[in-house]
Amino acid sequence: MSKIVDDIFIGAEWISSALIISGYQADFSPESLWQIDFFFDDHSQRGKPVRGGLLSKELGKRIFALGAYIGEVLRQNMGGEWVGNDDDPLVEVLICSSV
Repeated sequence: MSKIVDDIFIGAEWISSALIISGYQADFSPESLWQIDFFFDDHSQRGKPVRGGLLSKELGKRIFALGAYIGEVLRQNMGGEWVGNDDDPLVEVLICSSV
């Protein structure tokens, strides 16, 4: 398994736990995607992190993990596998799931 694929799984699990601790439902169900929307409503305003909110620190790491969570919800519920080239400097942006 490639490093980026490992990072996807780790990030999705980490953010799921963090969201649950913060009171959001993050059980990898399709319905839990509404919770991600609520999370962004609660912790950002006009595309910027709310001061003191959960996006105000380690923004890149948290956005990557949230994207990993969203992708993992889709992958788990629709099938497919993660595909990414660890040698590509843009791998964090270009990672995708294939069916």
